[in-house]
Amino acid sequence: MILVALVVACDAKPRGRWASAPELDAQIEELVAMGYADGTMPPTGLTGVVVNQPGAMPGDRSYVSGDGPHWRRIAVDGTELERHSRSYWWNLGSLPWVSLSHGSTGNFRRARRLPDGDIVAIHEGLGLVRYGAAGSDWALGLGIHHDVRWDDDGTLWTLGRKIEVVGGTARYRDEVLHVDAADGSVLGRCDLVTAVERGSQPGLLAQTLRKDDPLHTNSVVRVPAEASAVLGGGDTFVSFRNVSALAALDFEACAVTWTGRGNFKMQHDAILVEGPAVLLFNNGGHSGASRVMELSLPSLHTVWAWGGPPEMKLNSPQLGAVSRLENGNTLVTSSEQGVAYEVTRDREVVWAFHNPHRAGENGELVAALFEVEVLP
Repeated sequence: MILVALVVACDAKPRGRWASAPELDAQIEELVAMGYADGTMPPTGLTGVVVNQPGAMPGDRSYVSGDGPHWRRIAVDGTELERHSRSYWWNLGSLPWVSLSHGSTGNFRRARRLPDGDIVAIHEGLGLVRYGAAGSDWALGLGIHHDVRWDDDGTLWTLGRKIEVVGGTARYRDEVLHVDAADGSVLGRCDLVTAVERGSQPGLLAQTLRKDDPLHTNSVVRVPAEASAVLGGGDTFVSFRNVSALAALDFEACAVTWTGRGNFKMQHDAILVEGPAVLLFNNGGHSGASRVMELSLPSLHTVWAWGGPPEMKLNSPQLGAVSRLENGNTLVTSSEQGVAYEVTRDREVVWAFHNPHRAGENGELVAALFEVEVLP
């Protein structure tokens, strides 16, 4: 995660033994203050849709950008058709009080349009909000982060997190949350540290890159029947960035049923596709080389991969998003570069979009492009 060290006020005490030692308070303050930077790289010089070939998936797109708390709908040619915005401070009664300069208050980490037209959006590490014309506005704190997915039964699957103190050190403790989309009530939750400890590889936690953020869970999807059979009967699939691992879990039992590691590092946005297989954005750590990869299940052998066009290889050490489209193409968002591509199975770019928005004190950076989606 791109970490922005900021001063915040945090009223809620974390789980575990509490000590008000200054150094521990400082650790907690730093954890609560983590957010995504609105931009990290210089712009490419290109803006908007620069490739739009006949093989591209027809239909409008949406995108979420580091320049503000907006959900935007654009035509396939890049024309902006619709924009929905909601300030973090609108929901302050339901979301935690933080510093005015906290990085997560100024943009959405993720935002999706629901079937009734309302928007659900994440302020990273702070909360999930629903707003729009349908009149079902609500906000949910619980440290919501990274991902939210709509289920056909009218519910949402998302990720929350708490802070606990272990051995005098503060750390994040991630969880999967099942939420009623109508009113934001929590229908169920699974603590992921507990789920890992109940699985066959509890030692996974000891292999983390960061003791204060041992898992850094960054995606959650439900498991279709064809994939469940090869994932130990698991019904929920998650990605753990800080141990470079994927896992399936039985949500009701809150126990990991399958864990896999492969030729990827510090990955984001692992989703399940036909095969069964997993499609993910392989950030590649800080190597300067990222790739989108399709991996067979349960072996995690590489089925297909793409590292970007020759003129601008994928390079997003943090963030990144992927989706498999109905026409078989793959939509890839290289977030830090501020660019999205639609690429065919033969690795031909048929659509490309460069974020037109800027970030930084003087507009010297391209705004992070958190995700581009093709709308139904």
